[in-house]
Amino acid sequence: MIGYVQLYFKVVGEKETYYAKFDGDFEKPLTRFRLFSIKSSMKRAYKKFDKIYSVDFISKEEWEENRSGDEISISWGENVK
Repeated sequence: MIGYVQLYFKVVGEKETYYAKFDGDFEKPLTRFRLFSIKSSMKRAYKKFDKIYSVDFISKEEWEENRSGDEISISWGENVK
């Protein structure tokens, strides 16, 4: 493991704006491609609930101010080495 990362997102949908957080370890350096991949995965996950218009990175402060407390937990790649 190289490190641990927390990323915060604003997901704008047709019905609602969602605020999401990604927590994860990483074994390879984070690249633009990996960050784009995480962002795309977030969009795919929220597409199950709403039509998604955009997904943007935001600050932890903006996430804390706007999150509703109705957290959705999504895991992927936990068993991949």
